[in-house]
Formats: sequence, structure tokens, C-alpha cells
Amino acid sequence: MKVTLIRDIGKKIYRKVPTPLRWFFWPFRLPFRLMDISKLDLWILNGEETTSHQELSIAYAGTEINRNYLIKIAYDDSFRGNYLGKVWLWKISAVVREKSPNCSLMVIGVDKLLWRWFTKRTYFNVPFWVSSLVNISSDTSLLWTSKNVKNDIRRIRNNKLSFEITRDPSQFDNFYYNMHLPYVVAAHGNRAILGAYYNMKKEFKKGELVLIKKENQYIAGALLVYKKMQAFPMFLGIKDGNFEYVKEGAIGAIYYFVLRYLKEKGYEKIDLGPSRPFLKDGVLRYKRKWGGHQISCSPQSDGNYYVQPLTNTPGLKAFLINNPFIFIDKQKINGAVFVNNIHSVPRESWEKIYKDYYFNGMSKLFIYQFGENGHRTQRVLPLEFSDRIRLCPAESLFQKRR
Repeated sequence: MKVTLIRDIGKKIYRKVPTPLRWFFWPFRLPFRLMDISKLDLWILNGEETTSHQELSIAYAGTEINRNYLIKIAYDDSFRGNYLGKVWLWKISAVVREKSPNCSLMVIGVDKLLWRWFTKRTYFNVPFWVSSLVNISSDTSLLWTSKNVKNDIRRIRNNKLSFEITRDPSQFDNFYYNMHLPYVVAAHGNRAILGAYYNMKKEFKKGELVLIKKENQYIAGALLVYKKMQAFPMFLGIKDGNFEYVKEGAIGAIYYFVLRYLKEKGYEKIDLGPSRPFLKDGVLRYKRKWGGHQISCSPQSDGNYYVQPLTNTPGLKAFLINNPFIFIDKQKINGAVFVNNIHSVPRESWEKIYKDYYFNGMSKLFIYQFGENGHRTQRVLPLEFSDRIRLCPAESLFQKRR
């Protein structure tokens, strides 16, 4: 109780200190910061896995917003949750074994300050966010050869959408309150991460707004941020969160006009902003459609998930097959894809797996096969993929359990 009181008083004093002087107090604040991030909220989640309808039990420790994202992809929001309270990081595994010995999967969302705690363990190290980079140094028409992008451009032209660049402070307030906040809440619900007004206004003073117009009405926009010779369309918004504007091509118009505008300004690479690290994530794939084939660890990623399969159950198997993800090993970015049977996979299917899940910036694509215990798995891989794809038996993940 005394520690909590001292910590709260310290936070109040720290907030009142002028920003240029805060670095002086950082060494005193650090121990309290470490205490905050070392004690995590722990839930045991149960429900039917969304694709197989098999029972799936997940132990999750971390923030509520990241928990809500996990719930969405695992259960599609239909679940039962048992909150076990705040637990010290080093006790989480023991508490899970005691309270839920048949749990299939453990996911721990850890602040980036504590990443060393897990570096030598057998978890998958999954970043909270990854960035998508698009190269616009060549003719940008090469980015828009896919059928889907052509359809977006056609929709933009048919609905006579145009754009405008502004640094008008009154336009920022309109964007923030009438576009950004309503759209993020409408699109993501309880998974929404809202940009703080003060922080976004600070970025706006160094950046600018791209506003999408239909006739004389502003229907969408994005805040462009400029850092270290790179441009970031960091925050998007749709007027009133109205998805009719999305159907008319408003989101596609943001990407289309931003890429055109920044190329004219002489930029060669554009960071399309952070996305969730799951390879089927709609935002990540949409950015890939607009040229975001290169991925990197996002500078906005403030931590990592540590994902550990515990018990091989039908529900967990379906979850992993349905949710391939990006992970980091020895500072290299990799992809993890889970499959049933690869021994009868034709060559064209290998090409599809590679096309669907391999991003530039990956060291390798690891494909884990369920039902394969031996080392003969690698022999079925076509030679041309041997340096970019590695085949592994999924059972090896459960043999490593600690």
C-alpha cells in the first residue's frame, strides 16, 4: 500500500516537471515503471474456436485492448473469461499450471523494456506491431497492377473523389473529432486504440492533413507525419465513422492520393504505418495490396507477445492454422504458418503459400505441419524454396514446453 502511494505521488510530481527537465528524474522513475509493467492482468479465456467450433482455452496476460484483439481472432467475441488478478511476470506460468492445467495456449503481452526476460526461452516472440513499407522510387503504376487495386481506382474515379493538403488548425480539429475518433471506434470497437489529441496535434504541427473530398464535402482524411526523411500516413479517419464512404472508395483514395502526392515530393519509400503481426490481418493485407510488400519491426511497437503452445488440442490446432503470424528470432523477422498435411502438396500450392505469406524483410517462412513427428518433412520442399521456407513438425513445439 505504501509503495503504491509513493508511486502515485511520484507520478504527480513527474507530470508537473517541465518536459526538458524530465530526463533528470528518469532514473528515479524507472524502478516504479518496471514494477508497473512487471505485474500483468491475467485471464483464462474459454470458448469455441471460431473456424472449427472446437473448445479452446487460452491464458492471456497483458493489456485489455490486446486481449480484446486476441478474443476477436480466436473466438469472434463469443467467449467465457475468468480474471485471475494481477500476477508478477515470473509467476504467470506457475499460476496458469495451477489454475488451468489443461490450457492450450499461453500469450503474454510484455513491455519492450522487459524483452530480455524472454530472449532465451522457447516462446514465439511476436511484436505488437509491424510496419509495411512501399517503394515508390519507380513508376508508381507498377504498384497498382492487381485487379483489386484497379477496382479501387475505378471506384475513386466513378465517385469523383479528390484530395486536398492542409495545415489549417481548424481542419485538424474537424479531422480529429469528426473523422478519426468515430472511424476508429466504428471499425475496431473495444479493440480501438485512439490517438491522443495532444500527441496528434503535436505531430500535425510538423506534418499535414490529406483530406478526401466528394464534391465540396470532406469525407475522409489522414494525418501525414514526417520523420527521418520518411513519411507516415499514421492516423486515418472517415466522417462520422460512416462506412458508406468506405464503400465509395474513401480508404483507397487515402492510399492512392498519398502515394501520388509523396512521389511528387520526391519520396522513394513510404511507411504505411503499423499493423497487427498476423498474416491474415485485414489491415496488413490491404497495405500489401497498395505496395506494402516490405515489413519491418514497427517503431510504434511498444512491446511483444510471447506465444507458447501448451497442449495439442483440436481447438488450438485450428486456431494456429487460421492465424499465421510474424515472429522474431535472433533479431530476424520470420513467418509462422501452420498446416495439416504437406506431403501431397503440389508445386503450385507451394507457390501460393509463398505468395500469400512471405513478405520482403523476412528471413524465413517456417511451416509447421501437424501429424508429422519425423525429420523427413524437409524432403518434400521444392528446391527453389529451400532458402526461404523451412518445414518443421508442429509436435516439436509441445515437446519444448517448460
